[in-house]
Amino acid sequence: MYLREVLKAVDGIVLDGQACPGGKLEEGDEIVGELPDDFKKFLLYLTTGFEERDRKLVARVEARIAEVGGNSDDVPAEEREGFLAEKRSLRNDHALATHVFWSSVYHAFPQTEGYEAVAVREGWQVVGCRSQEEPFMGLPSMEELMRMGGMPPI
Repeated sequence: MYLREVLKAVDGIVLDGQACPGGKLEEGDEIVGELPDDFKKFLLYLTTGFEERDRKLVARVEARIAEVGGNSDDVPAEEREGFLAEKRSLRNDHALATHVFWSSVYHAFPQTEGYEAVAVREGWQVVGCRSQEEPFMGLPSMEELMRMGGMPPI
C-alpha cells in the first residue's frame, strides 16, 4: 500500500540540524504549538523528498531527449506517455501525502479549528492565521479541507 511506503520513507529521515521549510511568522499568525518530530519528518518528505523525485524524473527525460538529438518530438510516443504517466503519478502521490499531512495536523492540533488557515512557520511552529493571503505550506479551514477529495462535510 502506498501509505506504508510513505511512512517508511518518512521514518528514514534524520532530523539532525534540518531547518524548517516554513517562512517567518507573519502578521495575524497565532502560534498554537510546535510540530512533533514525526510531523517534521513528514513535512521534510513533502518538500525535499518530492523535489528530489521530480528532479530525477526531469533528469531522465532531459537525458532521453538529448539521446534523440534534442527534440522531444523524436522521443517515441510510448516513452513520452510513460514519462507523463510518471509525472502524473508523482503529482497524485504528492497530493495524497499532503492531504494526509494536513489532516494529521488538524487532528493533532484541534485548537486550529476556527482559523482561516493553518501553516507551519520557522522553528516548526504551527500557526493559525486569522487573515490569510498565502500561508506557506498551509491549507484553508477544516471545513474546506473536508470538502476536498470527496470527503463528506462535517
